[in-house]
Amino acid sequence: MSNRCIIWMLFVLLWHCCNANAQNNCIDLRDLNAPFVHCTYGSFGNPYMNHGVAPGRHTVITQQSYDENTCIYSQGSLKPQLCMIPPGETYSIKLGNSHGGEQAESIALDINIDTNHFDLLILKYAAVLQNPDHAPSEQPRFKFEIMDTLNNLIDTLCLSSDFVADTTLGWNVASRPRINLWKDWTNVGFDVSPFQNQTIRIRLTTFDCCIQGLGHHFGYAYFLLTCAKKRIDVDVCGDVDQYTYSAPIGFNYDWFWRDDPSHSISHDQTVQVPTGSNRELGCHVSFTENPSCGFDLYTTTEYHFPLSGCSVLETDCPNEYQFINESLISNDGVHPDGTGNQCDDVFWDFGDGQSSLDFNPTHAYSTPGDHTVKMVAGLNGFQCTDTSFLEVHVPENTFIDTVTCEPFLWESDVYTVSGEYHKKYTTASGCDSLVFLKLDANYQPSFHINGNHWPIGGTELAWTEYTYQLALDNPLCSVDSIHWSVDCPMMALLPEEDGMSCKLRIFSCLPSNDSVPLRAVAYNRCGTEERTLWIHTSFYGIDEHAADFSVFPNPNSGRLTIKTKGMVGDIRLELYDRLGTIVDRWTQYTESDGETFVYDTSRLGEGLYTLRIIHHDQSFTKKVVIKK
Repeated sequence: MSNRCIIWMLFVLLWHCCNANAQNNCIDLRDLNAPFVHCTYGSFGNPYMNHGVAPGRHTVITQQSYDENTCIYSQGSLKPQLCMIPPGETYSIKLGNSHGGEQAESIALDINIDTNHFDLLILKYAAVLQNPDHAPSEQPRFKFEIMDTLNNLIDTLCLSSDFVADTTLGWNVASRPRINLWKDWTNVGFDVSPFQNQTIRIRLTTFDCCIQGLGHHFGYAYFLLTCAKKRIDVDVCGDVDQYTYSAPIGFNYDWFWRDDPSHSISHDQTVQVPTGSNRELGCHVSFTENPSCGFDLYTTTEYHFPLSGCSVLETDCPNEYQFINESLISNDGVHPDGTGNQCDDVFWDFGDGQSSLDFNPTHAYSTPGDHTVKMVAGLNGFQCTDTSFLEVHVPENTFIDTVTCEPFLWESDVYTVSGEYHKKYTTASGCDSLVFLKLDANYQPSFHINGNHWPIGGTELAWTEYTYQLALDNPLCSVDSIHWSVDCPMMALLPEEDGMSCKLRIFSCLPSNDSVPLRAVAYNRCGTEERTLWIHTSFYGIDEHAADFSVFPNPNSGRLTIKTKGMVGDIRLELYDRLGTIVDRWTQYTESDGETFVYDTSRLGEGLYTLRIIHHDQSFTKKVVIKK
């Protein structure tokens, strides 16, 4: 046997042992402010006068201890006897207190009946009443009632009880003071199957005594409400000679064979009888507080084997699945027994290292792929088991695969750079979902041409080379190919390997005052763009004062026009205040001689400024007056 199997068997056995005596607490009363819980308090004459939780009179008990008013004399000392929490449970509700004062209080619980989950309600209660021997109508008392939501009693005979402090109750008597009567934990079962899809109200009320001036005698109770199924459980399985059968806890019992109903087999909660036949075993279940009320249960005494079966459904949450337990009881281990009863125990191995003991679990896979799910159905704490398998395919994460030639809008976010992105969504089912965006972004080519030299007509030597570069205006743009050309028989064009630059080689002297067009055409999937750089041959390079610029209007109040002369390509501009502190700098590209552009001065304060332009190795300055 593998280590994993050994660990699994130890785990399920430990789980079963720890939970064997625990009741199905399908009704959680620890929040006394829950919508289905109605607390009231008042006096003996009207316990329902005030609404809300009364401190000290509606109490959740979470620490096990003994009730100090239930002492008996034992081995030379008084020892309390009543546990404040019933065996096998983790909490209880205390209604009332040990302070007299003609107080009375109640708790009403509105329970929606769904027989698919339970058809028996088990009230566990213990009570402490003082018996001062007043008239019965004035004594401390404890009562529970089952009503509709309008507080009308449903069944006064079988579904209600009223205990008045009296020695004839047969309750325990505390040794000191002897007027304390206490009832140890008692289970009372209610068959609620006739109220399917209805809401019933269970109300418990405790009273102090009511004699004016002598109302210091108290009455209080502890209680808990749990659920059960109205059926006979089989506590043994497999091919053995005898089975043990159990009726729901909290009742009186009379076991019999259906073909011989007058002969009682046992009056215990459990009975052991021979099995392997189709003879029907019956049990008359009656209420402990009123034996005249009850119901009959039946089961066959055939063998019981688990028959495993399961299925899976996708949920609205990505990678999350609902697993359905379809296990059934079988008489031969091959075919269902026809009752539709399911196996008691189940263990799920989801094939990704995770497991569950839930009956119909929901499981979310963290990674995609194929997973083999194993479901082990068991009876009686996995004493008998049967296993089934199913395959679950978890798809890849949701992707949006997009090619775009412009900024991509996803929800309220704009994406401009190629890459993978993700967003978390909450589905209608309230689960998180990750959606991935795989973006391939590019843009229409937009560029200009930069050069590191401008030829001087009549002075260039043959075989001289000059370099020109293509500069993309949008850094997010990429190009697939670039085609360079030059319309000049005295020049040869030599593109660089990356295509982003080229060299022009001069074969002979260039004529003066001529213009040579250098063209570049860029291509990508988003389009094509062409630019021409006009190379002007002149004698500007010989006269250092040939290049210049002018500004107007000057003085200026908002928009300054700058006109260049003899400056082609990139020029750098710097603006200084009268203290020589730079206040702005930028770069401007000019494609031809004599270009103009506008600079906004509206944000500048009044005063004298100096504008400096740097072109190649030369710099030029102008004074600019800002006046508003």
